[in-house]
Amino acid sequence: MQLPARSIFILHDIYSTFNGVAFKNFQIFIPSLAGAWVKELFAYTFLLKQWYGKHIVLPETEDGIALVYDQWSSHNNYYHWLVDCLPRLLVLREKFPNHLLLLPKSAAGFIKTTAAIFGFDRFFFIDKDEILKAHKFIIPQHTAHSLFHDPVLIKRVREEIINGLGKAVKQPSRRLYLSRSRQPKRRLMNEEAFVEALAAYNFEVIHFEDFSFEQQVALMQQAEVVVGVHGANMTNILFMQPSCTVVELLNIHSVNPLYFRLSSYLELPYYALPCEQVEDKAFGEDVGIMPAANDYHLVADLGKMERILVSIFG
Repeated sequence: MQLPARSIFILHDIYSTFNGVAFKNFQIFIPSLAGAWVKELFAYTFLLKQWYGKHIVLPETEDGIALVYDQWSSHNNYYHWLVDCLPRLLVLREKFPNHLLLLPKSAAGFIKTTAAIFGFDRFFFIDKDEILKAHKFIIPQHTAHSLFHDPVLIKRVREEIINGLGKAVKQPSRRLYLSRSRQPKRRLMNEEAFVEALAAYNFEVIHFEDFSFEQQVALMQQAEVVVGVHGANMTNILFMQPSCTVVELLNIHSVNPLYFRLSSYLELPYYALPCEQVEDKAFGEDVGIMPAANDYHLVADLGKMERILVSIFG
């Protein structure tokens, strides 16, 4: 695969919203969006309303500010920060190392930690009701379409985080089931029986909520096989060692193959377990490209899971 070079845009005297929408004179700078189709969500009255927000101005003493996050990653979205934003930081670092970064004031610890690993430890924070005006914005282009990845850059992200945290191990041996039982969406409704079936193969039940970012990376470095329901928790397969195995539980009525792609780029054998959904009106109607079914709880077929386990372990 040969990938095109990425551009770094330098814009003068423009504004940015809390969620990374860059604009000027009621025109949105499209490369600041998660995708061109997102423009419709921020058109018309959205830009008009921005003038009623609290305006702050970047000090002239700063040589501009860099924007690497977008509307998907602005709310501490684990997947989109690690997979969409960090490759953009690599692009930015080529020309603007340790430049001042714009971040939401609510930025989680993993965002600051990973930015620092990449050599960026200077931050300017913006709150959700604020608009930043800067004399210079530096915006690296997205490195792939949303839910896709640049194989070269995603491997570099993996290597730099593992090396930066010093979490590399020689021989992975743990078998992990990543539970979503504490999450409001996409829980496995027959999890008790599912965990019992996995126990016969010496799987541990893991709740990532109990672990720091550094501990999560270390866990995944130790993992020989990981089983989990589609969701942000599966982003941590990024830190597995090559040739280790991923099993993803997917809603058969709302299939999103992003972790299949990620596994492929990282040389991880991948299995998909199709699951039936448990419809719940609490999750509302379809929104844009994301069907409501994406959030429904699931029921796993234990027979199919057993066949996958036999295929893996013999």
